[in-house]
Amino acid sequence: CSPGRQVELGAIIACGECNTGDHVLVDKASYHFIRPKRADVFVFNTAGIPTRDNVFNPGGPSQFYIKRLVAQGGDELRIDPPTLFRNGTTSPEESIKRVMSGTFSAPSPAGYRGYSNGPEHGKFAILGNPSATFAVPDKCYFALGDNSYHSSDSRDWGPVPQQNVVGRGWLVYW
Repeated sequence: CSPGRQVELGAIIACGECNTGDHVLVDKASYHFIRPKRADVFVFNTAGIPTRDNVFNPGGPSQFYIKRLVAQGGDELRIDPPTLFRNGTTSPEESIKRVMSGTFSAPSPAGYRGYSNGPEHGKFAILGNPSATFAVPDKCYFALGDNSYHSSDSRDWGPVPQQNVVGRGWLVYW
């Protein structure tokens, strides 16, 4: 939507995507009182997590990532594309169902095709094939990007420790 443009009734004006230059407001207060829950979009720092940035620049500063929390300590995960299974059943949360069905947002150049075991030509270290499972350790969270085929997330570098959580993604604006 561009400034000054009239929007038709029922038109999509926000689609849950972040583009370069967007700003994300983070609710840093609520997680002091409640724990993050499945399907939350949450922000965390990458201190001690072997992300690509940390592997190539081990002394560099921590990055902040924003991902969808799909599982917590004690959950067991499996991905049989496009479906995410948690503890043997499909995830019931609406936002996770939308990703699995490919209807999460307006069509993008890459397209949303549900969850995957790897990027276009490869496989992830964790959950890299449809029979692979992963048990999320206690006091940790499993983070997945909504654009699964093009996301560096817990399938690459493992679970997010509870102490790394910064807050809940609240609002995207420019």
